[in-house]
Amino acid sequence: MKTPEAISGMIDASPWHLEYLILGHGATKVLAFHGFDNNAEDFKVFSDCYQDSCTFISVNLFFHGRSQCDLPSDVANFSEEALRSFIDLLCDRLQVDRFLLLGFSLGGRICLKIAELFPEKISGMMLLAPDGLRLSRWYRFVTANPMGRMIFKRTIHHPKRFMKVASWMKSLNLVGEKQYKFAINQFDTEAKRRKVYDVWMIFRHLIPNKKKLRSTIKQYGYPVEIYFGKRDTIIPSAFGVSLKRRDDNHITIHILDAGHQLMQPATVEAIAKLTAILK
Repeated sequence: MKTPEAISGMIDASPWHLEYLILGHGATKVLAFHGFDNNAEDFKVFSDCYQDSCTFISVNLFFHGRSQCDLPSDVANFSEEALRSFIDLLCDRLQVDRFLLLGFSLGGRICLKIAELFPEKISGMMLLAPDGLRLSRWYRFVTANPMGRMIFKRTIHHPKRFMKVASWMKSLNLVGEKQYKFAINQFDTEAKRRKVYDVWMIFRHLIPNKKKLRSTIKQYGYPVEIYFGKRDTIIPSAFGVSLKRRDDNHITIHILDAGHQLMQPATVEAIAKLTAILK
């Protein structure tokens, strides 16, 4: 069956403008959030599998698709309250009372925050290589430390100094090999550096509280399935241990024969065979 064309919409609540796509036509509503440098259309690979049972409401994160902010990213404060307001507006417009959460990488971090804020609305959560379970010193330095933020901002136009700092931090084991390679690969053009800076800065306040998450998952008892690629050098499966406790029967961790990029047809087919949440 051919996948129907996505229906596009916007939630405008100045200074925030967030685009969403509606994919599929099933009764189960799924709020989906993509990773860095991906986009909302990536979830078409899921709607191909589940369009008869699920409706995916896929959100373009800021600086992806048509989602934008009226303020500079380092001034904007997309806080928990801003996220709460956006989800309220989205659910009200689309008449969604309960939903599943689906997030990949950075989108997984957004899902973890939504799980904290709306536990009573969630019927399940599926995370693919989720960011936010363990934040690197590198990320904290360039987003929370005033000196780090200053260096990070200057890097957009003057990358050589930043690369020297990155090499220095790597030599002191303040950042790992994976984070260092990410910097080298993502900072080779000014457009890439600007996008990394804007995305990291605008979401800098959305840090999951794992203690609160464990408590709400246990209290509300909804299932959580987390998928990692066994060759993932960005977000390894060991990060999942920090959320799941030995006696926690609500969280299931799956290891796939893949790297970090789990948003592709072959991997989604493997997930479709394993997951119990979307069936």
